Amino acid sequence: MHYRTGKKLAPVHWMVILWMVILFTMASCGSPPIPAPRPQTHISSPLAQNIQQQNQPLQQVIAYPPLPGALSSSIQLTVDGQPIFVEHYKDSNYARFAFAGRATIVIRTPQAEQYQISPHSYAIQTQKQAGALSFTLDQPRKLLLQMPNGTEKLFLFADAPETDAPNLGDPNVINISSYLTNTSGPQTAPIQRALDDASQRKAIVYFPDGKYVSGSLTIKSDTSIYLASGALLLSTGQIQDTRQQFLMFNGTQNARLYGRGAIDVQGLQLRRQNDNAGRVKILRTLNAKNITIEDLLLRDAGSWTVHLLASDTIHVTNLKIINDMNNTNGDGIDPDGSTNITIDGAFIYTTDDCFAVKASGLFQTTRPTDTVLIKNAVCYDRKSALKVGTETRHNISNVTFENNDIIHADRALALYMEDGSVMSNIIYLNNHAEVIGGDAKQRLIDFSISNRSGIGQIKNVQITNFTAAQFSPNPSVITGLGSSAITVTIQNLSIAGTTRTSAASAQIQVSNAMVNFQS
Repeated sequence: MHYRTGKKLAPVHWMVILWMVILFTMASCGSPPIPAPRPQTHISSPLAQNIQQQNQPLQQVIAYPPLPGALSSSIQLTVDGQPIFVEHYKDSNYARFAFAGRATIVIRTPQAEQYQISPHSYAIQTQKQAGALSFTLDQPRKLLLQMPNGTEKLFLFADAPETDAPNLGDPNVINISSYLTNTSGPQTAPIQRALDDASQRKAIVYFPDGKYVSGSLTIKSDTSIYLASGALLLSTGQIQDTRQQFLMFNGTQNARLYGRGAIDVQGLQLRRQNDNAGRVKILRTLNAKNITIEDLLLRDAGSWTVHLLASDTIHVTNLKIINDMNNTNGDGIDPDGSTNITIDGAFIYTTDDCFAVKASGLFQTTRPTDTVLIKNAVCYDRKSALKVGTETRHNISNVTFENNDIIHADRALALYMEDGSVMSNIIYLNNHAEVIGGDAKQRLIDFSISNRSGIGQIKNVQITNFTAAQFSPNPSVITGLGSSAITVTIQNLSIAGTTRTSAASAQIQVSNAMVNFQS
């Protein structure tokens, strides 16, 4: 219909217009559709940038390139309309990107609307349609999305933008490519030469996007190693090229390993071909001091992934670990006979313990473990999540687990004293557990003293603001040995939505222990 200026509308015309307005208003009240992907990164206009600088962080999405040899997943992912590569790796899928400000995540795959997002403590609100799920992030997160039955896992690693990436061409930056003459086979010798030169110059070895195959390497003092987001440092997977660890910081001081790239040792292959000789760790420090490890993705360890042995002042930040669930003994991060350790924001998907704070005495380094802080981690494992022990050949004290999310573990909180030492001042603060079970013990809390090489003590343990989504299949256990009692204080323990104020109501079996519930 066409209307001319100055003409009055007939009543029927007014009714048509009124009905159109009503229908449009009703449609607008429903859930907005999940946005379709846009082909380009969204960067605000100059005017919008000025407004954002005054009021909120600049909107920005940075897609990381696929790692060399990556298999594309059937899952589709966009962030603010920009496609993000999803890699299918082992039994799961993962996506990596960085963003600033606020970002809308859209996932498309059959039955995506059934995905559950963990950690539950983040309380992320979603929109769902058939084959699609969307939500918004306003800060960096590490998430696990999975079907209700635990199949089809998707890990989402949403980083903050890098602020201190080195620049190729700067005088203190060594481009590893300038050392490589043979890019088709193992490059152990030239990579080691570059690392040694960096130590002499106090320089940074820069690995640009690409694949770098190597045997085990040693990092000396005053060395920094940076892996770009598309760089993959890959073990040969052959035992003749590999020592007990892929990267060794032996007596090293003032070193840094960082960047958004990945390190993979092909641990399952090493184990299947070499049995126990293939128990290769990705990274070990020994008698090291002032070491920083941050932002990297570590994959497929042959044994413990990161072993911090007899070292002091180690900072591990924003590390992601994905191990093969067909392997065994794959601890995530193990502080061992070390002091002043801070582990912040780790994501660990592994077969054994996420964290095992210990005093093993390996390499004849029987030393105490003291002042360890593990916080803001996301854990998925098949054994213990937040553990101290089992190796307790020296005293372990002042260990704090704070604000960690346990998505899945056989035991959430575990303390094992077996070697006659003293474990003291162990603090569990503001931790959360979702699913517990699946292996031998299936307990929320499992504290015990046994006599492997002496009867030790566990004292001054504090559990504060611990939230468990449900009871574990088996009752929790706090068990001392003989006259050696365990002393534990519990405050604000919530299980299955109810605050528990006694051992009985919390389903904790207590023997040779003093457990004090505080209001």
